[in-house]
Amino acid sequence: MNSELHSRAADWINTNPEIVDDPYPLWEDLRSQCPIIQEPGHGVWLVSSYKDCKAIARDQENWSSFLAAKGPLRGENIPSVNRARQHVQSVCKGEPTTAITRDLLAAALKDQSDRLQHNDPPDYLQYRALINRWFTPKRVSDLEPRVREITQNLIEDFSNEKSDVEFLKAFAGPLPGTIIADLLNVPADLRNEFIEWDNIFAGNTLLHEGQIEDTGGHFQRRKRISSWFTQVVQERRNNPGTDLISELVTTRMDNGSYLDDKYAEVIAHTFHVGGQETTSKFFTSSALILATDLELQNILRNDPDLIPSFVEEALRIQSPTQGLFRVARNEIEINGTIFPSGALVQLLWGSANRDERTFSDPKGIDLKRPNLRSHLAFGHGIHLCPGNHLARLEARVAFEELLSRTKLITLSKNNSFSYMPSHIMRGLQELNLNIEF
Repeated sequence: MNSELHSRAADWINTNPEIVDDPYPLWEDLRSQCPIIQEPGHGVWLVSSYKDCKAIARDQENWSSFLAAKGPLRGENIPSVNRARQHVQSVCKGEPTTAITRDLLAAALKDQSDRLQHNDPPDYLQYRALINRWFTPKRVSDLEPRVREITQNLIEDFSNEKSDVEFLKAFAGPLPGTIIADLLNVPADLRNEFIEWDNIFAGNTLLHEGQIEDTGGHFQRRKRISSWFTQVVQERRNNPGTDLISELVTTRMDNGSYLDDKYAEVIAHTFHVGGQETTSKFFTSSALILATDLELQNILRNDPDLIPSFVEEALRIQSPTQGLFRVARNEIEINGTIFPSGALVQLLWGSANRDERTFSDPKGIDLKRPNLRSHLAFGHGIHLCPGNHLARLEARVAFEELLSRTKLITLSKNNSFSYMPSHIMRGLQELNLNIEF
């Protein structure tokens, strides 16, 4: 047993800054020494290879998404959900249990409110089909003029600020936040809170454990946003418009029923967070890549047709979602490791996307890589991110406009390069850039 490797794996789950700020050396060591490892803190199995992550993600028969984006942290205070969580925790810690995983999961999945990330077929497919009707490539492509307009306005706002820009606050957060606010028809007096909430909360696992005081009133803002969702779902059921929430509550699912208010709120909230968090973090990571590679900047300025390829490579090497979780429904063997029924695993997309057996020269940007879109930055299988077309559109337009309107993007001297304390998301807490126009 490699105790040092196990200790570093535990540091990842416990969001030790030394690992969170740069997890890639750990991912490389895991792939080469122990592609599947059980960290000793919470007992989570980390799966680091591309092949194994992909195999588990597409196997709905043996793996549940019950704890997809929460992992070992506590979630909803619902008896059936708590029983399933306690069972999973007991299995991971090697404690004796007589419960049957599949029965506990079935009860928990029926009662918990999240109908998307934390659900399984057959119910999940009803909700996902409802979402897929909106997030089609055609409907997303129709948003390009609005995305370009917002992008141009944001660049103009900071183009006169002596070219010293905190990129997350000035651009990476407001662009996807404004697009989602448009789609949900968020009123003007709530939009600033709507966007700022995401930049504080999304992906921050310490907040879920109550380790951060609400010194900035962030929790109060969160309550106001949640209250608005509750109110607006009912309003738009009675007086629908053309926004995404109106479509959610007025469109019949495949079984002929309408979405309940509670589930409509949760799915709308998922749009709010999911539509902003990964995209804003991805914009910031991509800008960091460009600011440290002036040759790449020149290549993309001279040939903007390569920007979509850059977007795919940036997604691969700086995946905004580093890993999501699955629970074993049954005892199952993967690559020589036997997982007991109830085992909790994290699929490390960030590691899989740098797997040398799938991507040659995985640390570098290769704009002509033959398998550009084979990365797992948006997940895999039936839980593939439904907003991936929108994220790609926003990223392409964002960097087309940034690179065409600027002469040079470099790093400011006052950067700490500290990342959000999370074992799920990867996102800089700020990025200061010097931008020449």
